[in-house]
Formats: sequence, structure tokens, C-alpha cells
Amino acid sequence: MPSIIPLKTLKKMGAKDVRKLQLAKLRAQIKFLYENNVFYRRKLKESNIHPDDIRTFDDFVKIPFTTKEEVVRDIVENPPFGSRVGVPRSKLVRFHITPGPKGVFIPILFTKNDVKDWIKANSRALLWAGVRRNDIVQITFGYTLFIAGMMFHLAVENLGALPIPIGPGNTKQQVKIIKEYGSTVLISTPSYALRILEELENNGIDPEETRLRKFIGAAEPWVTVKGFRDEFKRKWKIIKSAIDYYGLGECAPVSVECPNENGGHIVEDYVYVEVVDPRSGEPLEPEEEGEIVITHLSREATPLLRYRTSDVSYIIEDSDCEIPFRKLGGVFGRIDDTRKVKGVKVFSSQVLEVLRKYNVFTGKFQMIISKKGPLDYLKLVIEHHKDREAQARGILKKLREDLKEMLLIRPDEIVLVEEGSYDFSKTIVDKRFTEGS
Repeated sequence: MPSIIPLKTLKKMGAKDVRKLQLAKLRAQIKFLYENNVFYRRKLKESNIHPDDIRTFDDFVKIPFTTKEEVVRDIVENPPFGSRVGVPRSKLVRFHITPGPKGVFIPILFTKNDVKDWIKANSRALLWAGVRRNDIVQITFGYTLFIAGMMFHLAVENLGALPIPIGPGNTKQQVKIIKEYGSTVLISTPSYALRILEELENNGIDPEETRLRKFIGAAEPWVTVKGFRDEFKRKWKIIKSAIDYYGLGECAPVSVECPNENGGHIVEDYVYVEVVDPRSGEPLEPEEEGEIVITHLSREATPLLRYRTSDVSYIIEDSDCEIPFRKLGGVFGRIDDTRKVKGVKVFSSQVLEVLRKYNVFTGKFQMIISKKGPLDYLKLVIEHHKDREAQARGILKKLREDLKEMLLIRPDEIVLVEEGSYDFSKTIVDKRFTEGS
């Protein structure tokens, strides 16, 4: 059974071929988990499910979901990695982490086979996104315990292009690298890409004087923000394609756009994606918005089986290009996107829309709703780029006014935090029904 299909072979396949391959890989993965993974063997046995019972996709949806809270609880009860590791320590070759609830980090572990599949899946995704061997790729994600920087670097290297591992922050140096070394591809959060553009202009450099032609944006919802991609390309006038990359620390890639820029192709030989009703858990039809649920198809260490992401999207069944994989229609927010505060319905997407106006912010934030006496109390925790704290504090008054205009209520408190210092796994924390007041 192939692990990651070469792009040339993939383009010759049809949708039925892909579904047949996925079902075979799902059945093999479930058998592997039942035989080797303490965490998932327990879950399957508790639901009276044996691997032989899973013969169709309809059988597959009988398997219970996995939640981030459940994973974290297992790590606390079975430190340091939890019971979901699935392989002996001697087979583990790579370690990363992602933030979890209550300040608990979730380990992301790899075997040699996992690393090979991970690199191949990301390399091929970058290839269909338009990256080529002659590209110089500037990577602004961190080369730390978090996964993104190293993930993109290894994929670019495997593709045969040249990665520049500059990492986050130090915007003046980002500009210097672009100018002096001729970067042709920028991989970044969209908000930080706009900050780099601002620094270029502050230094009197016309973007058209650079060799940048392609942008791959990750770690923030952006293509679903109305008009944002068009405005981004208008400002970055030299960039011909602006591609959305979607993945989680626990599983990446999940979906990546091609230069058509109309939905991310799900990496369907690496991950199986469902979209379900966030309340009932029932699978939804194509084009219906719901919660993204993911399953690794050939993961040995720290695998995920029907993992609820809390991200909201919809599936596009028919591909309009040579890649036969289904697509995701971008990420629209979280399932916990709205709450009524002080009698007014507040959407977290409204907060994001305000933050998009300012290049100092990463786009990550958390709404914390509690009670002060009988009244609702709204606190916003907002993340700024590492080199922008002073500027962020300087626009705080204007930010408050913009938020009031958008939300129709004024936040009672705004807390600014440095990039990477806070767990934003939950967009909304509503304490009104759990706290005494």
C-alpha cells in the first residue's frame, strides 16, 4: 500500500481510486491501533468495536470521537507522553509539542516512518502550491519545540528548493534577507507578511524590486475573511499567488491550496477528514458547514482517530483541477464562535476582523467572559508580534474604540501578550456558569 502518492501518479487517479485507498488505509490503521496503542485499544473496546467490524465508511463513523481535553487528561494520568504513544521509546526519533488546555503541553512524537510520510506529504503539498526546485523559500515560523518551522524547512529541503531558516521576528533582518538573497517564496502568517511589507516600505524598498512571487500563509484563518486575500495581494502587488495552508500541530498538512486559490486540497492519503454537526456529531453533506474531524491514515506515534479540531469549515466534493482530492472551503472560525454578552451577541470573528487592521497583532486572541457582581465582564487576551510590544500598547486606545464600534459593547479589559507565550487553543472561555459570583 503506498504511503504518500507521487504527484504525477496522483493526477492519474480518480475520486473512486482515492476513496478505495482511504478505506484500506483506515482499516489498516485501526488494526494497528487496536494491536499497539493502549489509549485507542481501550476506547475501541469500551465501544465494543473490533477492527474487523470496520468494513465501510458508514462503519467508521461508529468509532467514538477523540477530544483535546481527553488527550490532555490522558497525559496528566500517564506522564510524560500519555498512553497514546503507540510504539516503544526506542522507535521514537522526533519530539515536538503543541499547547493544550490548562497549560498542559501535548507531545507530538514521530517514528522514522512517521517522519518520512510527514516530509513527503508536506513536500508534495508545497509542490502543488507552486513551489519549485529553483525557489528560495524564506520561512518565518519558529525553529523551536513547536512544529511549523522545522516542518516547512524539511519539506522545502526534500523538494530540492533552498530554505532560509530565519524564523519569527527581527523584521529588519527579514527585509534584508528578501533584498540581498532574493527570496522568491515567503512562508509566514498573513499578518506578519503585512508587517514585513510595512518594513520594506519604511526602508524605501518597492516590493516590485524584490524577487518574491509566492506566499504561503498558515496558522491564521485569513482566506475566509471577506476581501482579505484580495487586499493582501493588492498591497503585496508583486505576489502572484497567495496560498492557504491548513494544519494542526498534532496533524499537518491537512489541506493546502493550489494556485487556483479556491479551497485547500485535503491531503487524502495522509489524513482522513470529516465535517460533522458540532452538537450531534453526525456527518454533514458536502457544502454544509460544521466541525472538522481528522484521522491519521498511517501514523505510528501519537496517532489521532476521529479527533475533533473545533475548527469550522465545509467539504467541497468535486475538485476542479488535476488533483483528485476533495477540498476544504477554508476555516471560518471555531465552533465556539459566538456568545451573548451584556445582552449583545458577540462573534469572535468580529474581534478577528478588527485585529486584521493592525499589523502589530498575530490574529490570535481569546475572549474570557465572567461575572463582576450581576454584570457580564468581557476580557480580551490579544497576541502581538515579538518585536511590536511598544507599538501594540501605543494603539490600545484606538483598538478599544474600534472594538466597541464592531461589537457594540466595550471590552472591560484588554491584556496584550507576546507571541508564543499564551495558550490560545480555546477562542472563547465562558466562566459565567462555572464561577460563583
